[in-house]
Amino acid sequence: MTADNSYNAHSKLKKDFLGYQTKVFFWWMMKSIYNCLIILYNKVRIESGFMREKEINRVFVIATFVIFAIAMVFVTYYIVNVKNGNSKYFQKYNRVEKNELSTVLTKQNAMNKRIKEEIEKGEYTAEKPLIIKNPYEINPLSALIIFKTAESIAYDVYINDQYVYKTEENPNHIIPIYGLYANANNVVALKNGLQQYEYEISTNPYNDETYDLDIASHLGDKTHYFLLGNQLDKESNLRGFDHNANLVFSIELTSLSSMRTYNDRFYVSYNGKYSENIMPNITLEIDYLGHILSISLLDDLEKNANLTLGNGKYIGTAVSIYQEMVPNYNPVDTIDQVGYTEASKVLTKDIEEELDHAKIYEKDFLLSSNGEYITYHIEDKAILALVGRNDEYTKLIPVSGSGILKAEIKAGLSLYLIIDNEYYSLMTTITK
Repeated sequence: MTADNSYNAHSKLKKDFLGYQTKVFFWWMMKSIYNCLIILYNKVRIESGFMREKEINRVFVIATFVIFAIAMVFVTYYIVNVKNGNSKYFQKYNRVEKNELSTVLTKQNAMNKRIKEEIEKGEYTAEKPLIIKNPYEINPLSALIIFKTAESIAYDVYINDQYVYKTEENPNHIIPIYGLYANANNVVALKNGLQQYEYEISTNPYNDETYDLDIASHLGDKTHYFLLGNQLDKESNLRGFDHNANLVFSIELTSLSSMRTYNDRFYVSYNGKYSENIMPNITLEIDYLGHILSISLLDDLEKNANLTLGNGKYIGTAVSIYQEMVPNYNPVDTIDQVGYTEASKVLTKDIEEELDHAKIYEKDFLLSSNGEYITYHIEDKAILALVGRNDEYTKLIPVSGSGILKAEIKAGLSLYLIIDNEYYSLMTTITK
């Protein structure tokens, strides 16, 4: 089947689906109401008579009202879900793009809220603290230790008998722990004069492949060596090792293509879908706990990166991750530094006919949903139509080749292309 074929399988599929759904719905509704009335009528007539001298039986009146209410519920459901606006452009035959970044950010924002609530409650002590493993979802070799003390106290932090840093003096302690061994029962100790507290934090095994690289010889005066590699075919991840080649960092995001380190931060090029660098990437600023601090479009990251993924198995760089003093952890919200892409708008009801009869776009294309960012590669010079579920307006954005756009995603966006005034469905839905 070609795009120019006058027989439009996409439109026919939508019409057949909606027509069949409508017929089945009304047939079932009317039959159910009819059966209920017959049953209730017979029951009322047998037990108490249909009428009592000019007085309608109360049971029958109540039953009729209940049936009418149920019928109205079904009618409302039909109007809202079948006939309302552009909801018909979001059927099951559309491919729904996964949104890894949105899922991660939602969980990280919930964790920030939890941390603030826990420290305000003040229920935990140094003897019995709250320990949250992998607090920000993407670094399973990290943890937070949360508790309160009566006075401002600073602690020396040890991980597996190795001194790593001193905390700041504070009565509210939110102590970040990173650099835990994989597949181990790690012992974290907090020491202050005669006081000493030990906690055990267990971790699972993760990919610790070093490709026979002599880690220690590459460290110099640094403490850890980071590898960015394509270990899983069409995915790449960022992992960190200590001088004994123990895996102590594992940033778990789908596709990372480059990385720069600056001021105790990773700046990574990220995309939720591997595309061999055909689609452009967004830039994530990530701290050592795996918390995504900001999202941006740093044009110079690829040029100035410490690590850039090439054709080899891996690339690496040495980094010192511990400062002399590490401040109390501050659970700030993620900052998005990019505004929404400028778009023109059209009333969706004015193009419903075109959307309903849109042909299937049959050329190859790439799309990836990353939070509110859509990265794409589309060969044709076209207008991308973003049809929001139940939105009054459809947004129109010019696209050609590879690019990134940012759009507000409420309940979902169904994607269409307009090429020479012809509408084509990408059979794709973007969700937040």
